[in-house]
Amino acid sequence: MPDRTRGAHLVVLMTAFLSIGALLGQAQIRIEPEPASPQYIVLDGVRHQNLTVFPVRLVGEPPNTEYLTLKEALDEDLIKITETPGGDVNTVLITNYSTRPIYIMAGEVIIGGKQDRTLGEDLIVPPKVKNMRVKVFCVEHGRWRGTAAHFGKAVGLANIQVRAAAQVSGDQAKVWSRVASANKALRTENETGTYRATFERPEARGLVEPFIRALRREVVRDPRTVGVVVAVGEDILCADLYGTPGLFRKFWPGLLQSYATEAAAQLATLPDWALRKMQPPTKRQAAEFLHRARTGRQQIVRDGVNDRTLRYDNEGVVGFELKAGVRGRGPSVHQGYYAH
Repeated sequence: MPDRTRGAHLVVLMTAFLSIGALLGQAQIRIEPEPASPQYIVLDGVRHQNLTVFPVRLVGEPPNTEYLTLKEALDEDLIKITETPGGDVNTVLITNYSTRPIYIMAGEVIIGGKQDRTLGEDLIVPPKVKNMRVKVFCVEHGRWRGTAAHFGKAVGLANIQVRAAAQVSGDQAKVWSRVASANKALRTENETGTYRATFERPEARGLVEPFIRALRREVVRDPRTVGVVVAVGEDILCADLYGTPGLFRKFWPGLLQSYATEAAAQLATLPDWALRKMQPPTKRQAAEFLHRARTGRQQIVRDGVNDRTLRYDNEGVVGFELKAGVRGRGPSVHQGYYAH
């Protein structure tokens, strides 16, 4: 089908679903970018102060696939992450001792080695693979030392701006700048400029935890939720969708920490009157963001042993989708989209 015809059909499909939802009085907006792609329903947003999260429900049955997460693998000593022999700041080596594949998400923060890092791309680490080279970005500007060559802990996900700087721009200087901005806003500036301070310092926890307490249960009430669209202040900043509800639930605590850190950093600079007058995006706008993201121009940016990463570019949004299987013929594992 020609792209122009497909685009016209997509507009008709989305308009029809929006009209039906309005007639029935349902609090749902359906997204169907491709007949063969997963279909989603955007639910009502849940808000706390300047953070609004719109749960996204999967339509139909999810694939019967689950992965070890990086945190699970580290906790069970099933993975080893080390510096490269030459000390390449933007590369680490990963060995999977497990018989199961491990899913690693872009933006996860690992600590140790000579500098703390954030993972620069989504990928699946195959079972029993040794010394797989993985792209990372430094999130600790002032240290390049330490006797340990390995990383022993994954502390969570970086905030939205740091994740976008790493995955979208691929610019180490921009990553350092976003880390410095987060530390300044959360009053966690430190000697080595490490992002981990936003997780560990009481100053940051006091600002971030109210968001977590308010939203951690509300967003996952629907058992078919597989992702979220996220707005901070009056702007939609990102969306994260997973292949299964189970995988989303594994990542939800880290995702919420990431979103809450972004919101807390903004809130620290807002006067009370600005918060009172704030007009957060609507559910319709969240659905339009997701539709635009998932129908962008597509290109292959990475082919792994048993996965493929696609990049999507459209007006005001850029994103990435990790698909399992040789040449990405398997199901979607994770989709991450950023306002751009």
